[in-house]
Amino acid sequence: MSEDLLSQQARHVLDLTESIARRLRHNFIDTEHLLLGIMAEAGSLASQVLFEVGLDLATVENYILQNFQGYPSANEDQRILRTNDIELVLILAHEEASWLGQELINTEHMLLGLTRWQEREGGAITMLKSLGVAPGRVRRTMRQMLQAARLEVGLADLQRMANISEIAHRVLNGAIEEAARAGHLTVGVEHLLLALCRDRRNVAGRVLRQNGATVDSIEALVAQLAFPSLLVPVFNAAVAQASYLGDHYLGTDHLLLAITQDGAGMEVLRYMGLDPIQVQARLREHLQN
Repeated sequence: MSEDLLSQQARHVLDLTESIARRLRHNFIDTEHLLLGIMAEAGSLASQVLFEVGLDLATVENYILQNFQGYPSANEDQRILRTNDIELVLILAHEEASWLGQELINTEHMLLGLTRWQEREGGAITMLKSLGVAPGRVRRTMRQMLQAARLEVGLADLQRMANISEIAHRVLNGAIEEAARAGHLTVGVEHLLLALCRDRRNVAGRVLRQNGATVDSIEALVAQLAFPSLLVPVFNAAVAQASYLGDHYLGTDHLLLAITQDGAGMEVLRYMGLDPIQVQARLREHLQN
């Protein structure tokens, strides 16, 4: 595997991995060292995932120390060789990157490569299982974080199209988090309604709660969704609503008004037991006051 395919961060992980093996006086680098090197790359997405599933540097290093006893020690100036499994992980990481439409291998692809074969025994797979972390859980958490990053970028593109109030920004980011938490590929009206209702400082959320919406009921709705109602048409309608009303900023009130006028949004409200016309009337009362 050519190192030209590695991102700068991925190359740094390999350097960290070699430094770790040398510090532990091991004369080779295996997948356990690589996983520890990924964790040591603070701020990387892969490192965040490993900490998220409950691992920490001390526990992983202690496992390596205990399970690599009896191996030949390396001299300070001795060359540290990579095992064949490391090369295999890099090949799998390249495949993961290609599937995600990315040219360079980064830390997230390395971690996905490490956990690619869940039934594989030995190396980092066995270490994860021994430490109580299922490789499949690592992959799911990584997919969720990658998905959240894609959703955030997509919605950020929309947000750049309009002047948005600070509260509306907060609620839209909350909708992104709700979608990622639910494992959905798109941010939907349902996620926005949940974020609106959960936030206690916006008018739209207050109107929803006054009309009988609760966080628990919307959470239950989101949990059973296969395909959320698309938010993009509602967002665009909210932008038009703000412009029509002569408002300089897009607010949560415009977002909820757009939901009450959108076919899919109205259907979601009715499913929740809310009358879109009543919600809209109550919202306009608040705006007039």
